[in-house]
Amino acid sequence: VPHAVLDYTTVRAPDVCDGIDSIMKYFEPANHPSAHHVTNIVVDPTASIDGQRAAMARSKWFAPYTRASHEPKRWAGGTYLDTVVHTPEGWRFIRKVCLPGWQFTPEGQGEVAEHRRTN
Repeated sequence: VPHAVLDYTTVRAPDVCDGIDSIMKYFEPANHPSAHHVTNIVVDPTASIDGQRAAMARSKWFAPYTRASHEPKRWAGGTYLDTVVHTPEGWRFIRKVCLPGWQFTPEGQGEVAEHRRTN
């Protein structure tokens, strides 16, 4: 879907990404977590966008940042708010918003930046 939007500004992305090229450019240099888990998915299939069948989804995510390149080592989690539309190719994301909810940074990890401190 060429008009997809990714809003990770609440997790320190500099801007909202608009379009697949912008989304790919954002993720390419990222220091990705060791894993990424999505759970507790709730879907409301009653939405419609511009006459197109759509659904809203809310899910929980958590990710360990435990690679050598991750300083400090930590676990983080939060909520995704997604909008998906039905296309001839199947369901496709058109908007994803990431809301951070918590972070656990074990003691002894050295200096931890304010935005990385455990709540």
